[in-house]
Amino acid sequence: MSGQKKQLFLYAGIGFVAVGIASIVFIYLFVYQPLSNQTGNDKFTLEEVHADPRLVIHDHVSLAMILNGQEAVIPQGIGIKPELWKDHSLDKYGPTGLSPLHTHDTSGIIHIESTTNREYTFGEFLQVWGIDTNKISSVTVNGSKVPDYKDHPMENGEKVQMEVTE
Repeated sequence: MSGQKKQLFLYAGIGFVAVGIASIVFIYLFVYQPLSNQTGNDKFTLEEVHADPRLVIHDHVSLAMILNGQEAVIPQGIGIKPELWKDHSLDKYGPTGLSPLHTHDTSGIIHIESTTNREYTFGEFLQVWGIDTNKISSVTVNGSKVPDYKDHPMENGEKVQMEVTE
């Protein structure tokens, strides 16, 4: 084999290795990293996709509560903390240790994380929380009043406002 051919094979080999390394870097930076760092209203994180049991629904509904005319904080840990997890009838549909309808923080985001593809109603969330629905004077969804709010199926991205009087 001549020196020119050897040099050509050497450069081709170096080119293939460089393309391979660039591909790995590209996949890591533009595919793996965004998936592993999802937050907010994104559908799933890598941990959830690989969780046991696997989630088939992960939606978010924004809840605001007006208590006696004043905006109130939605508690952290509804459907997680025992004192804020009154109804366990949906437990079989949630990730281990959580109701499928829960809050992680005080932002008012209701997380719908389910291992089964089914609708969840606002009334079911209120049951999990243990709210006395007799004290609810009105509920609006995306600005429209919902008279039969207990049967309202919650959908990803909805904004729910609940007025409560004590």
